[in-house]
Amino acid sequence: ILPGIADGVTNMSEAVEALKAAQKQGVSTVVATPRVTIQTKITPEEVQKSCEKLQAEAKKANLSIEILPGEMLSYHIDMVRQLEAGKLMTLAGSRYILVEFPKEEYYPRIYQGLRNLTQEGYIPILAHMEQYTCLYEDRTQDRVQELIDMGVYLQMDVTSLRKEKYRNANVMKS
Repeated sequence: ILPGIADGVTNMSEAVEALKAAQKQGVSTVVATPRVTIQTKITPEEVQKSCEKLQAEAKKANLSIEILPGEMLSYHIDMVRQLEAGKLMTLAGSRYILVEFPKEEYYPRIYQGLRNLTQEGYIPILAHMEQYTCLYEDRTQDRVQELIDMGVYLQMDVTSLRKEKYRNANVMKS
């Protein structure tokens, strides 16, 4: 939703149109989550300023939608230290973290990374969970439930529910 800072809208007018559509659907708050990797170099200050600019444009367009800052973070071993140092953002200043892993990552690495975050008091939200084949490839284990039991939330694209390959997968039972 942040123009020029994320891989979504390309300009401010597209962003405002997206906010209009969201408000029309009953959305009152949006947490902007540009993808942040070691390579992107997007700072929390840039995200905050972009949210403030978009909020001002939304107000000009008579929208009552609130825009809050956040980031979708690519997991790395130094993440907790960078969060504590203010170099990475949680969602809207909370303890919630939208986090992703490489799509082909092995389950033990995802589990351990999410465990590290929960042990430090963060509440991870695993982004695009439908894309991790390791979550449903072994039908003898309920890996999704294991993550939920650990305190992890799961985010997925609703369009993936329509994809045949996921329809009967263990991941969709939770």
